[in-house]
Amino acid sequence: MEIILFIAIIILFFWIASLSNKVVVLEKRLKQGVVSSNAEKSEGYKVDEKPKEIFAPKPPVEYGQAVLSTPMTEAQQTELATNWLNRIGIVAVVLGMVFFFKYAIDQGWITPWMRIIIGFLVSGLLVYLGELWKEKYGKRAQALSGGGIALFYFTIFAAYQFYNIMPQPVAWAIMLAVAALSVCLSFRYSSLVLGVLGFFGAYGSPLMLSSGRDQQVGLIVYLTVMNIVALAICVKKFWAELLFLGLLGTIIDYLFWAHTYSSQQNTFTSIFFVILTSLLMVLGAPALLRYHRGNNAVPEFIDKNLSALYIFAGAFYFFSIWVLLNRDFHNFLAPIALLGSVIFFFAYALADRLEYRAINYCLSFAGGALLVSAALWQFDGKAQGLALLGIALLGTSLGFLAKREELRVWGLIVLFLSLFKSLFEPYAAQDEVFLFNAKFGLMFANTLAMLFVGWMYSKFPVSKFEENASDVVYATASLLLWFAVSWEIVEYLRNSESSNARNLLLSLWWVMYAVILMITGSLTRRSVFRKVSIALFALSILKVFLYDVQALDTPYRVVAFIVLGVILLSVSFSYRKNKEKIVNFLEGDTLK
Repeated sequence: MEIILFIAIIILFFWIASLSNKVVVLEKRLKQGVVSSNAEKSEGYKVDEKPKEIFAPKPPVEYGQAVLSTPMTEAQQTELATNWLNRIGIVAVVLGMVFFFKYAIDQGWITPWMRIIIGFLVSGLLVYLGELWKEKYGKRAQALSGGGIALFYFTIFAAYQFYNIMPQPVAWAIMLAVAALSVCLSFRYSSLVLGVLGFFGAYGSPLMLSSGRDQQVGLIVYLTVMNIVALAICVKKFWAELLFLGLLGTIIDYLFWAHTYSSQQNTFTSIFFVILTSLLMVLGAPALLRYHRGNNAVPEFIDKNLSALYIFAGAFYFFSIWVLLNRDFHNFLAPIALLGSVIFFFAYALADRLEYRAINYCLSFAGGALLVSAALWQFDGKAQGLALLGIALLGTSLGFLAKREELRVWGLIVLFLSLFKSLFEPYAAQDEVFLFNAKFGLMFANTLAMLFVGWMYSKFPVSKFEENASDVVYATASLLLWFAVSWEIVEYLRNSESSNARNLLLSLWWVMYAVILMITGSLTRRSVFRKVSIALFALSILKVFLYDVQALDTPYRVVAFIVLGVILLSVSFSYRKNKEKIVNFLEGDTLK
């Protein structure tokens, strides 16, 4: 019975193929007949027709009367006889086979071997029909081929996992052959969808054909070969989606393996795999971009597609090395992170000057993030703040010298990160000297660095996005120094028996610093210092009149009011004497 059924399926396969060929030939003949008849009509004599009465009233249609439609043209009859009947016939045959297949399984006529063979035959039939009808139906025929590829994968998976009738090496070989077929068809049809199906099966094979044993080396070799194949395909067709799918498939396959088999013994093999994958994908993509940019064959949305690839690659590298090394091999975290930073910055150098803003930002930010991580994992305490400060100055300086916006931006971000690190850094036990201690030194170094970066922003040309960066950095530096000295006063007079000295020194410092900023703004012609100075004057006045008048004893209160009054009178006198200059100064006529 099984042999007869098998022979019948083969006969049905060839009968459908023959029928499809006949239908295609019939369609061509009918089209040629319609064209020739139209040509004969156009070459013959003209027939005098009775002129139509354009304005003649139409007879009324009574209720319930049937309205006769116009008769079908010859072309419409051809469309109905060929295309639609052909489609309906295919659907009917496929449904009949499905129902028969289910009935045969329920009756026990079809063994597992026969099911697998039928699955392969139906898959091959769909791929063959897609190839046969590619010129006639275009993308609809490609959908048939795609369905056949997907059914091939499911059939192989069922043969290995459900029925255990196919050895793993054979299943692997057949699945890779199907993936290769899918890629070949994608090139033949210029269809990205078929390429995606091929990669879906290729990267899904380690999950679908898992043997339940630890095969780390085999998995690494397989995934590396597939990633190289993805890069090789993109040499011919720059489908960045395939690179993204390859990286995503690599990550998923690795995570499923690591969840079960990752251990301290195979850690460095996994680290080698992570580095190798990053080298291939992160460096391969910009190299392909430069190659296809030279041939003017870059896809439309390549900027966004490769940006997503770099985001996933950076996240994969960072979290992989952190999970693998943080607990048992923490000393290796910093150098491995530094190596990843070198990889991403080298890729940035490859993609630079191609004017893909999103790609440049993603690569530089990924490299900068790994560089900052390496510094944080390598150093402790205040050394971390100094390392961040050095990285920030390096990034901003290179950004100004190389005229690259993304380098300046991430350098500025790291600079603010260093600032917050210095603010929240606690005082050490040996920090006993006022202003001459490590914490204040770190905050003062951040102040100088911000003033330097602000100066570079005012001297070098920058993009419209950064046009206000100079004022922001200058204002932050001014406030940081004011806060640092105020904190020093509070910290070193915290245990004093009298709070009068602390509150008086704070008021005096705020007023004197506001005067210093006003003078600095006049000398440097920077309006931002004036604005900060005015804000500190207002804050000092509020503190003296609302807080010091109640908190200070009388002698301290007298000093606070006299000093504030003298300074305000001096400022007022200077304003009257240089009114015109100061008005121009306040209006910003000669200032930036």
